[in-house]
Formats: sequence, C-alpha cells, structure tokens
Amino acid sequence: MRYKKKIEVIHQPSTIEIFHSISSMPNWSRILIEAEPDKPYKKFLEDLISKKFYDSDEYERKTIKKIASDFGIETMKATKWIQQIYDDIIELNEKKPELFLTTGIRVDFCARNYDSGCVLTLSVPVIPREFDRFHFPFMKAKLGTDYLWVKRIEYTLEDDNLQITVWLEGGIMSRYREYAIDKAIFQRHLHILDTYHKNECENDD
Repeated sequence: MRYKKKIEVIHQPSTIEIFHSISSMPNWSRILIEAEPDKPYKKFLEDLISKKFYDSDEYERKTIKKIASDFGIETMKATKWIQQIYDDIIELNEKKPELFLTTGIRVDFCARNYDSGCVLTLSVPVIPREFDRFHFPFMKAKLGTDYLWVKRIEYTLEDDNLQITVWLEGGIMSRYREYAIDKAIFQRHLHILDTYHKNECENDD
C-alpha cells in the first residue's frame, strides 16, 4: 500500500507564546538554573523569575521588546534566550527527568497535535484515564494548543520496573469519532496505517 507524502503541519510559535509557556511552569526555570548554572541567560532568567514573569497584577502586559528594554538588552538577544530557555528545559527533562519529579506517580507524557510533538516526564497524583481532558500550557509553544485529551495509556513492565506512558492528542475530543475509527478498522473499511499516514479529515471522509 502506497501513500502520498503528507504535508506536515508543524507549529511555529511566536516568541511571546514561548515566553508564556515558560512562565506557566516557573519552578522548571529554577530547576534549569540549578542544573545548568553556566548558561549565558542565567541572570536574565533569574530576573524573570523574580518578576514572576510579569504575571502579577502590578505589571502591565509586556511585549518581548519591552521585556528586553527592562533588562537593558537587545530584543534579538531576548528572543534568542527565551527560545533557548524553553528548548533547554525540554532537553533537561529528557536527560534528567528525575529533577522534575515530585511526590506521585512518574508518567511519560507523549503529546501530539497535527505533526508537532513533545515528550515530558513528570509526576502526577493519579494516572489519567482514557478521554480525560488535559490542560498543559507549557506545551502550547510546541504544539500550538494547550488543551489536550488522553488518547491511550501504555504500561511497560521490565525487570521489576513499571513505565507508564500517556499519549495526549490536541484538538476536540470525540468519543464517537474514536469509536467510528476503531469500527472502520475492524470492518476493514480503513487500514490501521491510514491513521498514521493520512490526516484526520481524510480518515473522517
């Protein structure tokens, strides 16, 4: 079975969108500074943390240009550093996930929206259930949305180690659609590979 090459839809975030994603998890910025104190943006990030990422009512809504001006740096440098901070948090989570774990159950979250993806490991008090809604603002810069839903949960037990992976999807969750797709695959109206190689609209048709 041949499939025509799918046009990928990859989210390209604005710098202010990345900034708001970082600001949604300020403690992760603190973890980054402690783990990698030699980063060139350390002072810039420390000052952002001290200002609570301008999230307090005492601050007016800021643009990247205004933020750069507040810290006496060029807008281009602030833009570069904000992107690096976001990427470095995700990379650190991949390399040293234990730094991001608190009390609760360790879960690997694999999120996707169209062709954009993000993987993060963190602790949750309970394991989400299939079709649960999941609001995750930190992922918005990666995915283009911060409203997700649980598509499936996977458990892997090896050498007495249990790994839990939760797959998140962007878009509007429809139990009926998921049932219809499963039914179409079961009745061989739709091939399982179609769900990977075709977009949702094509599969819906």
